[in-house]
Amino acid sequence: MRTLVRPVLAGVVGLSVTIPAALVSTQVHAAATGGISGTVVADGGSSLEGIQVAAYRWTSGAWQTIAGDQTDADGLYAIENLQPGTYRVGFTDHSRRHFPEFFDNEKFVDVARDVTVADGETTPDVDAGLAPAGLIAGTVTKTSGVPAPGIEVQAYVWDTSMGPGWWRSMAMATTGPDGTYELRGLDTDSYRVGFRDTMNGSLAAEYWDDVATREAATPIQLERGQRLLNRDAHLVAASHITGRALDSSGLPVEGLAVSAYQKDPTYGYWTTVASTRTSSNGTYDIGRLAAGTYRVGFRHETNKYLEEYWPSGATPQSAADVVVGPEASVGGKDVVVVRPASVSGVVTSSTGAPVLGAYVSPRRWNESQQTWEFISLQYSQQTTNASGQYSLTGLRPGRYRLQYSAFNGSSPFIPEWWDNQQHEAESTVVELGEAQALVGLATVMEKGSTIRGTVRRPDASPVEEIEVLPYLWVPHLAEWRKRDWGGWTDEGGRYEITYLMSGTYRLALRHDGQVIGWLGGSSLQTATDVVVGPDAALTGKDGTVDVPTPDPTPTPTPTPVPTPVPTPVPAPIPTPTQTSTPTTTPAPDLASQLGGVAEDLRVSGKPAVGRTVRVTGLVAQLRTKVGYRFQWYAGSTAIRKATRPSLKVTRAMRGTVLKVKVKVTAGGSSKAVTLKVGKVA
Repeated sequence: MRTLVRPVLAGVVGLSVTIPAALVSTQVHAAATGGISGTVVADGGSSLEGIQVAAYRWTSGAWQTIAGDQTDADGLYAIENLQPGTYRVGFTDHSRRHFPEFFDNEKFVDVARDVTVADGETTPDVDAGLAPAGLIAGTVTKTSGVPAPGIEVQAYVWDTSMGPGWWRSMAMATTGPDGTYELRGLDTDSYRVGFRDTMNGSLAAEYWDDVATREAATPIQLERGQRLLNRDAHLVAASHITGRALDSSGLPVEGLAVSAYQKDPTYGYWTTVASTRTSSNGTYDIGRLAAGTYRVGFRHETNKYLEEYWPSGATPQSAADVVVGPEASVGGKDVVVVRPASVSGVVTSSTGAPVLGAYVSPRRWNESQQTWEFISLQYSQQTTNASGQYSLTGLRPGRYRLQYSAFNGSSPFIPEWWDNQQHEAESTVVELGEAQALVGLATVMEKGSTIRGTVRRPDASPVEEIEVLPYLWVPHLAEWRKRDWGGWTDEGGRYEITYLMSGTYRLALRHDGQVIGWLGGSSLQTATDVVVGPDAALTGKDGTVDVPTPDPTPTPTPTPVPTPVPTPVPAPIPTPTQTSTPTTTPAPDLASQLGGVAEDLRVSGKPAVGRTVRVTGLVAQLRTKVGYRFQWYAGSTAIRKATRPSLKVTRAMRGTVLKVKVKVTAGGSSKAVTLKVGKVA
């Protein structure tokens, strides 16, 4: 046994521990570090000094830089203190006079050649020959040929790698004290070169060769390693747009961001080309402008004022052009900015529960276009939160209509307009003044009410094929408005009207498109009111109409079909053959045939959003022309205007069970059948 003594604390002499000899530690060999070395030259063999060489190692799922070195005057480098393992090596010329690469002559580290570093050894001859990059150079001058220092110069190419295409900057430089520039690191391509005064904006931007836009610039075709010189530019004094911003009371507005926009010739959007701010007296001066056509916009950073475009537009598209000549100043572009209005409220269901996720969409009256237009509210809370609250901010003074829509799984709410109207034309208009905050708009959304009843003749027999059409009383218009849909009576005279919002209705009874009666009266003015509550189901709303009973279709008399007389067989003593009288089988009546047609109907297609389902097996002719009437349903709700044999499945139907009711008619007979399609995916 061995005894190991080790001091542990001041004042304590030692601690004696006895351990087996087999567990006494032995010496462990520590791996020595290695390295990578090599030479970097230019194509042609001359040594390259100052090239950054980096060693990469696979770490955390990627090739990451571990160590590096720079080449000396002889192009030599040595990366030291590397742990044994596998590396990849990259070479970069930060002066951009040569193209970067990875060992051995690859563009990307992912496909570079592995370099193995052994224990305590340096892996030599990891060399590189860098290809020279292309260059575009020239001199920029200003008035009287004086050099223009500090001018930003960029080389652009048309890049289609991400969509239809855009102008991508490939290199940038700044002119020196003598006005010269060099755009380095360029590969084979067609370039357009732009010049811009970013220091004080006293010079107008331009593109080579002496044009105002990239699109009009002269292309510069460059090959790899080529040096194109004398791409010079002479910049003239910048043009200006000036004016003043006031509020609605005539006071100056300080601190507005004022921008000049130009229309992109390729995509048609308006892009900022120069900006400034309004001063304490509301004045502004946009410089750095070349001759051209602009539009001017005004914006407050905290949205205290509404965004405005000269002279009184809400967007660049609705603004007026400002035409600027060379070395010119266009003044008097004044605007009046106004403070935004707002609308807020809460959306609940008919049970009083808040509706989460209801979307509130405002439309504003456009006087010049005489239309209600959709508007975009960038900073508004247009979707209700868990408390049913919403807030519309950034609204311009004017007249608005508000639409509310919400979905709740397989049972959607009825889209509606303020205040509790199902049609835009019947909605209540909201008037907003400058900086007005309209609060507390309470909206109750419904899933739809139902009216059911029976229509009979005076002799109490049911009437089929009567359309029961509701008219809604609109209080703020003081008139009855016809709905776009109703219900149809079946063979028992029963009807059902669904998807109704709460309100007071009167019911018209129509046949072949003509009103033949009213529920409880002889006219709209004398008909009985049917008061419908939110999400209610009313029954017993019966009516009487005096229409003739259709004559029954006579059953045709069957025509006897004689049995063919058999050919007599010769016999020694012929015996006369008796002919029996056949029993006649009547042809099936039309009602029975219609029943067969209805039973053969099927629905094809998958009930999925974006797909079309269709009733098949339709027969056009029996003994007379066959007619069909279709009504598609999402659950128990009749889908408005879905009265054709096919139906395009929409997002609003998702989660509901589709079915279609088909009524087949011919020669005074009819047969109804309901076909279940399935749940919409």
